[in-house]
Amino acid sequence: MSNWISKLLGYAPAIASTIATGGATLPLLISQVVKDATGVEVSTMADLEKAVTEATPEQMLAFKTADQNFAVEMKKIDAAMLATVNKTIQAESGSSDWFVRRWRPFYGYCVAITWIIQMSGISFVFCYIAIKKPTELVALVGQLGLLMGSMTTLWGIALAVLGVSVHQRSKDKAKGVADPLVEAAAGATILGKIKSKIGL
Repeated sequence: MSNWISKLLGYAPAIASTIATGGATLPLLISQVVKDATGVEVSTMADLEKAVTEATPEQMLAFKTADQNFAVEMKKIDAAMLATVNKTIQAESGSSDWFVRRWRPFYGYCVAITWIIQMSGISFVFCYIAIKKPTELVALVGQLGLLMGSMTTLWGIALAVLGVSVHQRSKDKAKGVADPLVEAAAGATILGKIKSKIGL
């Protein structure tokens, strides 16, 4: 880690962490909060590096204020994004289209089934090699490690989408909103009883 980022980390950990993981481009929000707190114009990473390197202790305290403002603004952005997602989910739940209302439970079942198939397949291959070809077990463990590493990103996205869906469903349950799939099943059962009574 660069010396100036290490210095910044002591006063502005949120900003420093974002810079360290965000690539070479300086986020516009960081530029704004640093300018508001310190009065220093920073439009590039080089500008920020220079400002931190040449900063006095008093100016570094201003960076601490900038970091607090940055954290607050990031929480606002996260809250706005979550509110948008929740509105989308609520709009989908009220849709007249069957699949639009039910794709999230369907997606959850697909993720669960895919997980079971994948884990079962890996377990089967591991056990087969361990029994039939034990000399290749070490190489298999290495290959499985690479496979799991390459699938981490894909599963991270899938589980993140599922997590948002489950979170929203938990909120709906707390508000007494019925599950579309449960409603459909109950409706089908009631309809079946009515048809049987009238002889259809």
